[in-house]
Amino acid sequence: MNAESKTHSSTLIKIQTAFVCLVPAALVTGPFLSDLFCIISSLLFLYTSLRLKLFKYYLNAPVYIFLFFCFIFILISLLSSNPKLSLESSLFYFRFGLFALSIWYLLEVNHLFLKQFSIILTITLFIVLIDAYIQFSTGSNILGFKYNGTRVSGFFNEELKLGMYLAHF
Repeated sequence: MNAESKTHSSTLIKIQTAFVCLVPAALVTGPFLSDLFCIISSLLFLYTSLRLKLFKYYLNAPVYIFLFFCFIFILISLLSSNPKLSLESSLFYFRFGLFALSIWYLLEVNHLFLKQFSIILTITLFIVLIDAYIQFSTGSNILGFKYNGTRVSGFFNEELKLGMYLAHF
């Protein structure tokens, strides 16, 4: 690999790392940004793996099993009473598999990835918790969302997803 190619790969790794690391923070804003970051990092991985012929990421049992389940989901969607609506969620489900492969790749090539991801995750969780505490103690959070008296919502406003967000991380 020549110097220009290494620089190109290094830049792609940094960009891909940034998108993957920002997924936890993007989840606070809703599904759009987190899905966008997932798709972009998956496409970057797909491009890199095909360009550098990194087929070891695709040729293993977990990938085959995942693709089998994707096929089953699509088949079930096609046989449902409303295939168009059902295919909306199942057709592009494979993006999560590519995202997982993207993380595997980053763990191998970027030795700082885990540290960077942990730092961003910790900062995100800290901000979400502080905001929730402020909402609980003052009646409204940083963005002005009101506490309903029974459940703290934090940045999630009326959706009341704070507990699920924290529990999953």
